[in-house]
Amino acid sequence: RAAIRELFPKRACVTLVRPSSDEDKLRHAVTLSSEELRPEFVAGMRDVQNRLLKGTGRKALFGADLTGASLCALAEQYVAALNTDGVVPSIKGAWEYVVADACRGAREA
Repeated sequence: RAAIRELFPKRACVTLVRPSSDEDKLRHAVTLSSEELRPEFVAGMRDVQNRLLKGTGRKALFGADLTGASLCALAEQYVAALNTDGVVPSIKGAWEYVVADACRGAREA
């Protein structure tokens, strides 16, 4: 608990109503449109989204702003390293790969 409090000093909990009162629809809630979901659920999720976006700043690594794509690529590199026996994740190594990949993509475009 102490580690979680230290890593996440600002945290909040919210309760949401069930996305649907229909059990059959609830089993497939991920495929439902906003109109098919309970209005209270949609409003609650909009509030969660606003809280998340309001409370986050720009992400940067080694002085460079991260885009959504670069943040995802970085996460993929960490996961790949964690899933490979004998490999220790390296922030610098993963970042260098992401930058090199972005440069390759820019050259090919």
